[in-house]
Amino acid sequence: MKLYLVRHGEALDKFIDSERPLSEKGQAAIKQLAINLGQRKVYVEWLWHSGIQRAEETAHLLVKQISNNALCEIDEQLCPEEDPLDIAKKLNAKNDNGMIVGHLPHLGILVAHLLRNCKTIPTINFSPGTIYCLKRENNKDWQFCWKLDP
Repeated sequence: MKLYLVRHGEALDKFIDSERPLSEKGQAAIKQLAINLGQRKVYVEWLWHSGIQRAEETAHLLVKQISNNALCEIDEQLCPEEDPLDIAKKLNAKNDNGMIVGHLPHLGILVAHLLRNCKTIPTINFSPGTIYCLKRENNKDWQFCWKLDP
C-alpha cells in the first residue's frame, strides 16, 4: 500500500477571502504537481480531504490526474484541530493506495506518528503543495519513499 500525504496548495490570505481558496499560484503549483504525479504513474483508489475549501480544491485538482474513479471524500478528522492519531487508526484498515490532503500541524504529526518505528525520520516539512509518499507492505511498519516540493 502506498499513501500520499499532501498539504493543500497556497491559499489566499484570510484578509482577502476568509474562506481561503487556492491562490492562482497555488492552483498552478497543484496542477503541476498533478502532472508530476501522472508522470510517476501515481494511482490511488481513494482520496480523503478535510472539506476545508483549499484542501477540497487541491484534492479535486489532483484526483483528475491520478485516478479514474477514486472516491474523493470529506473526512472532518483531517481538520487542523483534530487528533491525527484518529486518522492513523483508520489507515490500519486500508490496504489500497490512497491520498490524504490536509493541513498543518495535522499532517506533520501524522507523518511523524506513522514513521515512528523508522530509524531515520526525515524532517517533516510541509510547505503548501508538498507531498510525501509512504509505503507499507504486509501490514508492517510504514516507510518513507519520497517527497516532492512544489
